[in-house]
Amino acid sequence: MNYCYKGDEKYWCDFFIRAGVDPTKVDATLQENINKGILEKNGNLFILDPANEIYRNLEGSDLHGDVHSKNLPLVACFTEKDDSILMWSHYANNHQGICLRFKAKPALDCHYLLLNSKQIPLMKVQYNDDLPDDVNMANNEERIDQIPTCLLTKFSDWEYENEYRILRFEDEFEQNNIMNYEKQDLEGIVFGLKVNKKDAQDVYETIRENYINKRVNVNFYEAKEIRNKYAIQVEKIDDMNKYLDSLV
Repeated sequence: MNYCYKGDEKYWCDFFIRAGVDPTKVDATLQENINKGILEKNGNLFILDPANEIYRNLEGSDLHGDVHSKNLPLVACFTEKDDSILMWSHYANNHQGICLRFKAKPALDCHYLLLNSKQIPLMKVQYNDDLPDDVNMANNEERIDQIPTCLLTKFSDWEYENEYRILRFEDEFEQNNIMNYEKQDLEGIVFGLKVNKKDAQDVYETIRENYINKRVNVNFYEAKEIRNKYAIQVEKIDDMNKYLDSLV
């Protein structure tokens, strides 16, 4: 995601006042930023492009692409697949981790999960060879419209992931910056091909203590190699003790 600020003189004067500049000095501050090359004047607009090297040098390493990392929302990523070799390699420590399976609820035009008892939509990622246009953060309507587009667009090489995302900004979070899903929505745990015994036991004990012993059912699965194919299949585990005993 790339962004810029394009605003008229009033926008920037208000901006500097909100930033703590003495109202009697905002005109001088505006001119100073133009003289330093931080702002560029184009007609009646003054433009801040975060890709500007002068600005980047002032701001240091807090930029992710052209965006302040502290301004980015938190993202939770999901997929309809649990048997992708590439995703098990990328996101589960080369098949040594686990996959969480959630039960998304259908709505009219999407599926959603309940987080802190609120319906939060799972939004489908679009794949493209080109980045979306820069977002003008000085225009509230454009910002609201374009930011989700940017955060729900990925390079086309990732299309195999068939990804969905939940986006939440910090001001939507409850105490301690935690949003909890409903326990009943965790359908199951898939253990990777190369999961070790201790990790699998830790996961099982955690689920048993916090779910099963509280009468919340969670299923367990294992990823298994399909012979003579570059593929895996996910099968339900009927006997957890026997499965754990088979691991090293």
